[in-house]
Amino acid sequence: MSITISEIAANSTHLSGNIIKVVATTSGAPAGATGYKILLKLISLDSLLVGSPFLDGKTPDADGKCEFDISGYLDQHAEKDFAWPIPGQFDGKWQGYEDQVYEVQLVPGERYIDSSGDLVETYQSAFGTIFAVKGKLNQLVQLQLNDISETWFSNYISGGKWLTYMPATQYVGPHQPVKLWWKPPTTGLTFAFKVKAYYTDGSTDTYTGSPTMYYNVMFEFDCHPAGLGFTLDDGSKKLQYYEVWMEGTPNVEKRTFIIDWRPVENNYYLFADNQIGGIDCVWLNGAVRYSPEAEKTIAQKPYVAGMGTKQRTRYVSDNKRTRKWTINSGFKITPDEIDALDILLDTPFAWLAVPPSAGATDISQYKLVPVIITNTLFDLSDTMRDLYNVEIEIEEAL
Repeated sequence: MSITISEIAANSTHLSGNIIKVVATTSGAPAGATGYKILLKLISLDSLLVGSPFLDGKTPDADGKCEFDISGYLDQHAEKDFAWPIPGQFDGKWQGYEDQVYEVQLVPGERYIDSSGDLVETYQSAFGTIFAVKGKLNQLVQLQLNDISETWFSNYISGGKWLTYMPATQYVGPHQPVKLWWKPPTTGLTFAFKVKAYYTDGSTDTYTGSPTMYYNVMFEFDCHPAGLGFTLDDGSKKLQYYEVWMEGTPNVEKRTFIIDWRPVENNYYLFADNQIGGIDCVWLNGAVRYSPEAEKTIAQKPYVAGMGTKQRTRYVSDNKRTRKWTINSGFKITPDEIDALDILLDTPFAWLAVPPSAGATDISQYKLVPVIITNTLFDLSDTMRDLYNVEIEIEEAL
């Protein structure tokens, strides 16, 4: 007897938290078999999934079919990573992360009691390999994609869209780290990664790189012009804006970043996992309130005759300090930039880049802190008044 797999393609890529449907169909149970079930084994080829291999079994319906949702096996915790400017840690304008993509082999099989009363369990050759990226589409976004018969893969990967919810035209700080993420639909593809800078004197400058990309790797692109060798401000001209895109199969959309040269007092940067495969960097330049909070356990011992003022009956037996910030996003020029901040309510992973007290803008002097965004509500629009900023409540995650 044989099992065929449908509703999923070999070498396809999926978001781990969304439904990942596999339909298995049997050609029929062997003669005299009882308790017949179709089996589906999932093998983590990269050993990243704890508990692999996984085995699921179901009784087929009258048409010999059964449906598996394998997302529950694949939606495991993944440590997110991104380039941070520590000497020697990041070399180049792009970086690939194999541990951000789960590589899983699907193997169909069957189990039954044969006519002799023996338990039989057999497997066929592997159907193929699929890939899963840790994440989950916002439910509304998923419904909108369903309406146009699209998926995360067809819309973002095959459709050539960077893995971000940020607007296509965005205002950024002069020294803000700007990152874009993407994963190719197939393997071994070479792209032309392009960045074009436009200056106040009408001149332009262009950077072109040639990354070779593989479908079991998530790629991060550092797009800040200074890191690409462009001039920001040499006294005679200033960078006005720059465009980022990739040419290949498929072409990857063009994104425009306009430099906001307004003087600001604070420059904090919040890196947030957007749950569609990327990590977005949000520039926070408004008022900052820093409020460390202590948790203390107070113990007490009895008074002893002859104790002096340097001794005590109450003392701290354990303590923990948690750093907390309330940071205003600062003025966001377009409504799209404000709307995009709602991803911060969903993000499971975030990091705050804290500037040195001296106010340096060099990102290498910043301290990176893993944090949790504790807001449960943002006012992002109001028909009675214009909203251009939000306050973000942030707590250290150490």
